Amino acid sequence: MKSKIKTAVIVDSDVIALDVTRQVLELYGGYQVCVAHDSTVAEAALNLLGIVDVLITDAHIAGCGSSSDLCRHAIEQHPSISIILTSDSLEEKFSGAPARSQFLIKPFGIDALLAAISPKGRAKSAQRKPPLSNSARGSAGRPVHPCLNRRQP
Repeated sequence: MKSKIKTAVIVDSDVIALDVTRQVLELYGGYQVCVAHDSTVAEAALNLLGIVDVLITDAHIAGCGSSSDLCRHAIEQHPSISIILTSDSLEEKFSGAPARSQFLIKPFGIDALLAAISPKGRAKSAQRKPPLSNSARGSAGRPVHPCLNRRQP
């Protein structure tokens, strides 16, 4: 039996974050990915694509609407869609986000992204993860990329 190709729409104005997330989804998740730099392009993609399994959007997207508006539109067009909101701020207020949304703090690792898009991760989407411990933060209180935490031999 042939497996269904999963589709994701990723929205972020940060070109590097957009490209890395796209590569991870394609290489490790087996997704067909549509990328957008703003909400206007993302809404058009959501309207045109047959089935979208996952929407990954930055909490602060450019365009005509907010990330909350985009999430509502995505759910209207694709009722079973999984929503993942990203932000580089731990104090981010995600007002208006659907209850089934998951949240990833940038920079997030490959494992965190893959866990969020997995069926098990989608089932837990109503649960909120606690903030990172202080040992995982840099001197400015921001999360540190896991690669930067490694000790040199």
